[in-house]
Amino acid sequence: MPSVLDDLRRDTTAHVLGLSRDARLALAFALGEDDLELFARARGLPLDEALRRLQANRGVGRAPSVANVPRS
Repeated sequence: MPSVLDDLRRDTTAHVLGLSRDARLALAFALGEDDLELFARARGLPLDEALRRLQANRGVGRAPSVANVPRS
């Protein structure tokens, strides 16, 4: 039996696939802005400081790709 979440996921996917490429990009950027605002409010930071912190932490915990290792 499908759950409410399954129905929501199906409906959301159908809606997004019905959008134009430009509308999907606009939605992605809007969601990113919303997340930045939530992050900033949760930590009591101004938006510019929140963005700096997120950018500074992008590579934390990531391993370099083997494809990018220089060969000798």
